[in-house]
Amino acid sequence: MTTLVKFMAPPNGIAWYTTSVSTGNPTTTLASSVGNGVVTFMAGLTVTLTQLGGGSYNVTMSGQIKDNNSLYNYAGQVIYMSTAAALAQPVVESV
Repeated sequence: MTTLVKFMAPPNGIAWYTTSVSTGNPTTTLASSVGNGVVTFMAGLTVTLTQLGGGSYNVTMSGQIKDNNSLYNYAGQVIYMSTAAALAQPVVESV
C-alpha cells in the first residue's frame, strides 16, 4: 500500500511538498522549509504510515507549519485513515 500526500497552499493550489509513504518506506521527512509568504511547511515535518492490522492503516503528520506568522505544532496528527474495505489508493489533497 502506498499513500501520496500533498501539502498545498492555498488548498488545491500549489503543492509545496509532495511525498509518499508505504509499507516499504513508512516515514518521510521534509529536509528544508518550503512555502510562500503566508504558509511555510517547516523542515523536519514528518509523514508516517502506521499499519493497524487487517489491512487498515493511518497516515500521520508530526512537525510544524507556520501560517500567517503563527506556528502550529503537530504530533501524530492523523491526516488519512484507511480500512481494509478501501479499494482505491488514497490521495490526501490538502492539509
